[in-house]
Amino acid sequence: MSDAVYHRKLARVLDRMGGVYLPQDILARIADGRMQSFAHRNSWLITEVNQFPRALAMDWIAAVGDLDDWRILHHDAIRFADRNNVSLIRAYGRRGWFPLIRDHGWRRLTVNQVYLREL
Repeated sequence: MSDAVYHRKLARVLDRMGGVYLPQDILARIADGRMQSFAHRNSWLITEVNQFPRALAMDWIAAVGDLDDWRILHHDAIRFADRNNVSLIRAYGRRGWFPLIRDHGWRRLTVNQVYLREL
């Protein structure tokens, strides 16, 4: 998959998240170490680790690519989290991901909708 295809898919995902990042913001944060990048074949997972008062949490910011690559990306990100003492991982995604994530030890936290209001 070409960089242009990744960027288009990533831009679409980021827009659905409220437009808080542009692809170039993600690339800059990966370059300076504030975000992590996991890639396998045609797929890409972007994560960010945040320190909270009671937990070191990894947020899975965006995933683009093929579901067939999911197991490798999942394994690599979990291994990174374990090596870095992350105590919980939060991921946001559409309902279609649920069968895959359930089979890997995840649980659905909420069935609520996410609302966005731009000011």
